[in-house]
Amino acid sequence: MKVYVRHSKEMPIAGQPSKVIIECDRHPENAIVWGTKEQAEHACGIFASLDQSTDGCNCRNFRVEEMSAVEFVVACDSVLA
Repeated sequence: MKVYVRHSKEMPIAGQPSKVIIECDRHPENAIVWGTKEQAEHACGIFASLDQSTDGCNCRNFRVEEMSAVEFVVACDSVLA
């Protein structure tokens, strides 16, 4: 299912690598907005490289979608864990 990154938060775990919690939404208007495509692409790379969790789902295939000339969001495919 295609979803959009709405919020992300790092969760430190004592003695282990941190886990990133990614909150997603089906609606792009609720997503985090980056001001440039490059910023959003950088975020995609970070999200893809981290140990992340999304409420029992895993996010794959992070990609940028242009909302306007100055608004870019990150979409991904959410699959059951």
